[in-house]
Amino acid sequence: MVVGALAMGGAIGCTPGEGTEGEGETENGSTGGTGNASMSSTGADETAGPATGSGGEESGPGSDDGLQDTGDTGPGETTGGEAGCQPTPTRMVVLGDSIAACAGVGGKDSDDCAPKRLNSWLAANVGPLSYENLSVGGAVTTDVSNFQLGTIEVGMPGHVLVMIYIGGNDLAPYIFASDQAALDGWNNTTGPQVAAAWEEILDFLGDPANFPDGVTLLMNTQYNPFDDCTAPPYNVSETKIELLHAHNDALEERAASREWAFITDQHPSYLGHGHYVNDSSCPYYDPSFEGWMGDLIHPNVLGHHHLSDEMVAVAEQELYGACP
Repeated sequence: MVVGALAMGGAIGCTPGEGTEGEGETENGSTGGTGNASMSSTGADETAGPATGSGGEESGPGSDDGLQDTGDTGPGETTGGEAGCQPTPTRMVVLGDSIAACAGVGGKDSDDCAPKRLNSWLAANVGPLSYENLSVGGAVTTDVSNFQLGTIEVGMPGHVLVMIYIGGNDLAPYIFASDQAALDGWNNTTGPQVAAAWEEILDFLGDPANFPDGVTLLMNTQYNPFDDCTAPPYNVSETKIELLHAHNDALEERAASREWAFITDQHPSYLGHGHYVNDSSCPYYDPSFEGWMGDLIHPNVLGHHHLSDEMVAVAEQELYGACP
């Protein structure tokens, strides 16, 4: 978890590889925004220092459903990652932690599960495709590169949409550390490990031997369940919020490093809907907002619907909106 974990407690849940979802499991949410992040697109150490965090304008979900049919047209041939017309996927593969596994809202196959809702939208608006959710509660980024990639069936024909929601648990070791210890630990240990793991992930996905017809990758910045607010009772420090903004910035840079990789920036519109939804002292408080947290870290049903609305918006506008 990112800001929340640093402030409150460790990632509790199944050991990566057990595959248990839901009960008794907590996962990490984090912040996104602006920060000083230094990373190499070739897998060098990632460092993140204090930064000036920035939020975003509220852009809540449209309807509770967020899965309206937008027409019968599907994508044609791809013309590159920026063109808005990715190849039509025949598979959707989901990797990540318990947010991707939809802990607390019925699990991976629930109609309220954000990745499943995205899959349903794609099936209705882009074309038929399978749904393979291989995420594991409690996972960190190196678990995706070391274990979850190995669970994907490779060498099959057909374009694959890969969704990866990961990163929260990587900062769990620094929960009770001082601000300086958290920065040092991230910059010297975890950050470089995360950067190296992402390079392995990107290389694996970009290998035509694994995916002969290519992939489209959808990555996600992580929301802050504590609304970028430093008020009691969580008392999240500005330094840790800034560190986690930088972490999300690094994800944005990784997405920009591959023309077939895209990002859903879910942090800005989540602000004000977290645990401080009723605290008027916090910077993103709005009396009209509803709460989107089901427990300390995981989204409730409304939260998952919002996540899926954001994912659908990227799919509709950036991935397939320009297709004939």
